[in-house]
Amino acid sequence: MNLEERKRSDHSHTYALIMAGGTGTRFWPKSRLHRPKQLLKFFGGQSLLRETALRILPLLPWSHIYVVTNQSYEPSIREELPELPSANIILEPENKDTAACIGLSAVRLSCVDSRAVMICMPADHYISETDAFCRTVDQGVVLAGRKECLITIGIPPTSPKTNFGYIKRGEQLDVDSLSGPVFMVDQFLEKPSRQRAMSFLKAGNYLWNSGIFIWQAGTILKAIERYMPKLSAGLSKIKEFYGTSEDNKVTAEEYSKIAAMSVDYGIMERATEVLVLPGHFQWEDLGSWSALENILAPDSYGNVASGQHLGMDTSGCIIDSEEKLVATIGLRDLIIINTNDAVLVCAKDRDQDIKMLVESLGAADYSKYR
Repeated sequence: MNLEERKRSDHSHTYALIMAGGTGTRFWPKSRLHRPKQLLKFFGGQSLLRETALRILPLLPWSHIYVVTNQSYEPSIREELPELPSANIILEPENKDTAACIGLSAVRLSCVDSRAVMICMPADHYISETDAFCRTVDQGVVLAGRKECLITIGIPPTSPKTNFGYIKRGEQLDVDSLSGPVFMVDQFLEKPSRQRAMSFLKAGNYLWNSGIFIWQAGTILKAIERYMPKLSAGLSKIKEFYGTSEDNKVTAEEYSKIAAMSVDYGIMERATEVLVLPGHFQWEDLGSWSALENILAPDSYGNVASGQHLGMDTSGCIIDSEEKLVATIGLRDLIIINTNDAVLVCAKDRDQDIKMLVESLGAADYSKYR
């Protein structure tokens, strides 16, 4: 059965949830409060958000695609995804990390469809092989529809990355009719040292943690009730007033009480029935400027440049210029980002510190550049 046939027959209770509420401060100065990372166009004419939505269309129609985002981004989301039904944008009053946004979305989807299966996808991933991605997701949907379990997709590592979390896979399950293997999750591991990452690569039973999840809406809500009872209480109150005139007010009140926490920390690392599907497709989490080196083709000197760049004795640099020519002489391993009102010059191995720089803009009276 091909993907088009599955779309017609098997996915009537399947919904994609695109998580698009973050700001992506490590992509400053291109990413701003009014123009978050997911709306940027790194690879041609489509934004990261739109590429994420188009990636799932072989499996699902627009009516089954939802976006959860911050209230302030709603107009931009509607402009970027005009095909999306207006009711399919779930608005958070404030950013409280992925456990809250997934919980809120599970509540909304369970009210729409009591049998809803959710495919949770961040809006800032690069995935080049759509067919392979959809095949893996399709397996997860079939599995999640059969049993109450929490499923994540793990990427077989190709190098000892230190900026990704890892999953240690456990025993392989015997699952009928799935074309690929399914494993129990033995352990989630934090971003490792290079030496430890090399040992993971050599061992062969570790995967990069993609942050893509598949489960029934009811299953994740039960897990939240068990492992995050305070969040569950707030979500129950929100569900009580869903669709009423008090909906937005109650949601804002309950969100103000919620502690920010990722679904990885709050649920996945504590739950027992957690499965992982290996995803055999090119994947990159666009967490900082350095990630572009893994996607865009470098020139003969190892520079990754977008826009106009003229270099002399310049190598290993990441350069992005919206309007002006950037000319460089004798530079090594720098990030140079030029926008119409700000320029960033940063050592490549310090790109994680860009977030701290952005946080300091307000204190330095440069808040207009945030």
